[in-house]
Amino acid sequence: MLLLCALRHPELFDRLVFADCGACFSEPGREAFRGMARVAAEKGLSALAETAMRRLFSPAF
Repeated sequence: MLLLCALRHPELFDRLVFADCGACFSEPGREAFRGMARVAAEKGLSALAETAMRRLFSPAF
């Protein structure tokens, strides 16, 4: 999102540093995000919370 903003409004930025991020997602990765967006649009973000937390945090956390 930040990259898109920088591309559309370069006058707002002097420099950007992107760390620990991929340049792009594979098509299956993109489809996974599209699927999550569809679920969020239909059922709200709470429908994704459990899955998102499992992806972001280890069970020990």
